[in-house]
Amino acid sequence: MAHPVFGCRPRSDPSPEAFGKAFRNRLRFRKHLILFQHRVQLPIAAAAVKSDKTLLVYLGAQKSASTWLWSYFREHPQCSSPPLKELHFFDGNPDHRSDRLNRYLDRVETQMESADEPADSEFLQSKRRFISHYRTVLIGNASEEDSFPELVSWSADKDTRVVGEFTPANGMVASVSQLRNLAGLDPPPKFLMILRDPVDRIWSQIRMQASFGLSDRREIEKEAYFLLERFLEGKNNVTPVRYDYSLMLRKARKSIPSERLLIDYFENFISEERISNLCRFLGVDYFPPKLDEPRLRSASVPLSEFDRKRLRDTLLRQYQA
Repeated sequence: MAHPVFGCRPRSDPSPEAFGKAFRNRLRFRKHLILFQHRVQLPIAAAAVKSDKTLLVYLGAQKSASTWLWSYFREHPQCSSPPLKELHFFDGNPDHRSDRLNRYLDRVETQMESADEPADSEFLQSKRRFISHYRTVLIGNASEEDSFPELVSWSADKDTRVVGEFTPANGMVASVSQLRNLAGLDPPPKFLMILRDPVDRIWSQIRMQASFGLSDRREIEKEAYFLLERFLEGKNNVTPVRYDYSLMLRKARKSIPSERLLIDYFENFISEERISNLCRFLGVDYFPPKLDEPRLRSASVPLSEFDRKRLRDTLLRQYQA
């Protein structure tokens, strides 16, 4: 029998090697769980509470205003989103999710040590509590189709109509069966896809990667062009499914009713007109966006016309999607 959300079938007769690997993975997961429980005093069991809020699932793409949109959702009086922007609920096995939560917790605790403003400290405390809750839900007995909306609804109150989750990779890592099961939830979820010029999007991602651990502009520019060459050679760690618009669109159209899928474009999205259209799609009142709100921008490194053409030739199929 296929998994109700993930659509995969268990092996009926696993080999000794596969069984041993699964057993080792389970032991590793339990080790991470014990360490995490010690740090956040996590209860052993949890049950998801069915949410009555409309769920908005952001499908992608990466580097297309998802952080800005998450912030807007948290300010809108009829919308909410968890303090952790990206849940990565549909990618990775339990080990990967456990590792990711531990990394999130490390980052939060480091930020708490240097937080000066009470508002910053309060937000970080909220994020820490949510990470604890996330782990609790993951080890509970609730089904995934109940757990995901319940997690996304963590910050909702009585005035909330729509809850949103903004992992940029949702539409690319989730399978058709996952998306189809999400689309079948009650209340019926809605889905948002924001597409960006493929060359601008991949160059933004490369610049973001190049800036990790660097502050000198010349060093960042040098690293960005090094990563660009590796990408054009097929050696960079920019996973193909992260920028494959044609794959994302095919999966969405196979699994989501067209009236519940909104496709927009990054170049025009952050505007009063497009946000008003989003509010109508979601069935919430218009709430003025902060158009001058700083976005999560990658380091500023110019792209030569020669390299822009090389990228466009490489990504031609995405323009035809």
